[in-house]
Amino acid sequence: LSVKEYDALVGDLVNYLTFMSEPSKIKRLHMGYYVLLFLGLLLVLTIKLKKEFWKDIK
Repeated sequence: LSVKEYDALVGDLVNYLTFMSEPSKIKRLHMGYYVLLFLGLLLVLTIKLKKEFWKDIK
């Protein structure tokens, strides 16, 4: 086993063990994008609603 092959095998093993320690991490990260998109949309709607409520007061 050369040094290059050994490093590749150890890297693969570490990546596999990292994935197996927390397999739901990929799902969580993927869902996080949707949550941030939803919160951004909610922020825009909230700002528009605030402007609608306060337009007669100012």
